[in-house]
Amino acid sequence: MNKGTKAFSLAMSVVLIAGVLASCSTSEYTYPDASWKDNVIVNIGGKEYTYDEIYQLFDGEQASAQAYYNTAKNVLAQIVTPVNSAITSYVDGKIDDQEQTWKDNAETNNTSYKEEQEATFEEENVDNMDEYRAKLIAQRQNEVNSTSYYVDVRSDDADGGYYYISKADTQEFVEESAPYHVSHVLVQLDADSTSSGTGIWDGHISSTDANQIFTVVSSLASTTTFGNVARDYSDDSSSDSYGDLGGSSGAALTKTTNYVNEFKLGIYAYDAFINPETKDDDDLKVSLQVPGAASGEGHDSPVATDIGSTEIGQGKAYGIPLSVAFRLGYVANQESADSGERVSYTSETQYPRNILFNNYFNNHSVSFIYNDKADYEANFLKDVNAVYGKSYTQISEMRAEAASNPALMSRINEYDYVMAQFGRISDSKFKTVTNVSDNLVAYTYADSESKTAEISPVSGSKQILVDEYGDPIIVTRAGTGSSSDDSSSSGYQGIHFIVVKENPFVDKENSYKYWRVNVPSNAEDASEADSFDYNTHPSYVNYVRADHDSNTTYNSRIENVRTSITDSDANYDFKLFEKNLTTYQETHNNTSFYDALGDNKEEIQTLIEDYIKYTRESSETSNIDSLNSSWESYIRQLNLFEDYAPKRVVPTVCVSYFQSGSYGQNGEMEALCHVER
Repeated sequence: MNKGTKAFSLAMSVVLIAGVLASCSTSEYTYPDASWKDNVIVNIGGKEYTYDEIYQLFDGEQASAQAYYNTAKNVLAQIVTPVNSAITSYVDGKIDDQEQTWKDNAETNNTSYKEEQEATFEEENVDNMDEYRAKLIAQRQNEVNSTSYYVDVRSDDADGGYYYISKADTQEFVEESAPYHVSHVLVQLDADSTSSGTGIWDGHISSTDANQIFTVVSSLASTTTFGNVARDYSDDSSSDSYGDLGGSSGAALTKTTNYVNEFKLGIYAYDAFINPETKDDDDLKVSLQVPGAASGEGHDSPVATDIGSTEIGQGKAYGIPLSVAFRLGYVANQESADSGERVSYTSETQYPRNILFNNYFNNHSVSFIYNDKADYEANFLKDVNAVYGKSYTQISEMRAEAASNPALMSRINEYDYVMAQFGRISDSKFKTVTNVSDNLVAYTYADSESKTAEISPVSGSKQILVDEYGDPIIVTRAGTGSSSDDSSSSGYQGIHFIVVKENPFVDKENSYKYWRVNVPSNAEDASEADSFDYNTHPSYVNYVRADHDSNTTYNSRIENVRTSITDSDANYDFKLFEKNLTTYQETHNNTSFYDALGDNKEEIQTLIEDYIKYTRESSETSNIDSLNSSWESYIRQLNLFEDYAPKRVVPTVCVSYFQSGSYGQNGEMEALCHVER
């Protein structure tokens, strides 16, 4: 069998198996020049074929539509990309490099230059240097055609913005993909809590975990910026970029980004049911497939369980008192009573850090931390009175008696510690947030002897923890698999502290500007788009300041935007093909590219257009199904948590019982605190 026949047989065998000519790499076939002499459109192993011949070989089957598309795509790219001096110079340089490689390999392998050359020809499926060079030129034409489309184009906006590919493509990216720019701090935990099991209400964290939660929250509540807290304390690799989740995988969280449900859907649920700027936006609910709320043709979410049965679906978020985080720091290492004695019959479940964690931080829904300084003394005395049989109304009364009562002095020490932490917070980090401040819920207990909790409203309007820009900090418990070292259940467990820097559903008309790719300038006359000042002209690129002597950081972030936009559409190359169709028509006297495909041009055009249409529809359906599945899993988790956790979590008053070393006379509080003899 000669080389041409062998090559063609190889290509056709792949087609017969997969129905895809393009399954052979582009290196296995090349194309003639743009003249299309005699309707020859492809050269496989030295033999020329017309599109009609390929059509007949494929038998015109629908299953071969992708093969027609890939062949047409490559042919078209070369026709609209003439061979110029830049292309030939590039190819000549590649050949020079290859010739040096042949020389080097000949010495290394103890072979001849000709043997190394022929080995490459065999691998590349060509017979001689002319064919090899022609193939490299064809490949370069395709590369140049692709990169000429994926460029930054200055828009006609008054602000002088640059956009990747075009402003229109960027607007489509925002509209179709719903990109959020988010930053976070991750505290990884030892506690396991997957989709079911006792970990949902009985998570066990280490003293290190408790201390880290305290450190992160107290730092966020101080004058320290969110980014610096992430840099110093986050357990995620994003700490290197100040918690910013943009990176080589893209700049944005989109509908197809593979984040854990509690993180991704927690943000979506907050936007759909609580965020005052977006919660009444029907377009948001349609776009994000919000179950039980989405409407619109083809977008009704089929999720079986309605999110309306959950607290978040009713417009409520869980509240975490700031004092709880401070107390975690105080009791982080406590595994015995204040006296140092072991507390009888207890386990990790009764450790103070775990009681506080399970009541406030082990919630897979959406939570916010609020400043409870004004309420702390009253709540503190309520616990002390319940455990020690006292009736203090002011801390001064307790302090006077504590001078001669070591047990009470231990409680005073804790009170003083927490109040000292309150003294270090920055008032600017707490603000009233519409829809959040008045809609917090938490576990509440009817009295100090209640064995189960209820999910009830937090009384009064609370000031919520925000970042330095005033953005609310969303808290959610999340994870995948297990935190153990068992590789069969690998994953992580943790708490995310999240801020949304850019929301595609706020200022929808102009939100695309956030994704411009200008390199920020320090010049005094810098335009709005060129500004490095995130406070006045925010963009993804200028969110992180670059080094003074280099644009490396900015350029890296521009690449992140490019990745997000191109990866947001699995079929993005269809746009390049359609652009090339337009270019061909403009340069060929308004003649369609399909008119050049021979006698079967109408059938071929139909197959290609149907392939593009159905592939796009299939991708969209797959994305919707994936998001619906995630919602269903998330809602099951929320329902499980809200059904079981309040009934089984150890009441917070048991922290004081544990510290006192006693569960009352005859152990009457043991049942309350879930102690098993």
